[in-house]
Amino acid sequence: MEPLAGALARAMSDYSEEMWCAGWLIDLEYILWARVLEGEQADIKALADAAGGWIVWDDPDEGETFVPMAEWLEIYKKNPRKGKWESYAKDDEEGEKAALEEVIKRLQDNIAKES
Repeated sequence: MEPLAGALARAMSDYSEEMWCAGWLIDLEYILWARVLEGEQADIKALADAAGGWIVWDDPDEGETFVPMAEWLEIYKKNPRKGKWESYAKDDEEGEKAALEEVIKRLQDNIAKES
């Protein structure tokens, strides 16, 4: 990975660790991009601009993968769950409640599948 892309990956991972005590929260790239779009995380946005792309968790074996910005924008646009991640990005109680409800729903779905 190129140095600027590596710096971006570290910044994104540090953010995940700081916010959720997770090296790379599931779908961090979507959650964090929603924050960037809301005008937050200027430092991460600046790194992304300098690197010319974004970091995704694309392959469990490879982990963090750099994608050019045009490709990332298409990935983000096509993601059918995009709206849900935007709710995670809100710092208010409503956003936190939506995030918690989504986690509970996923857990319930997983339990139902195992039954």
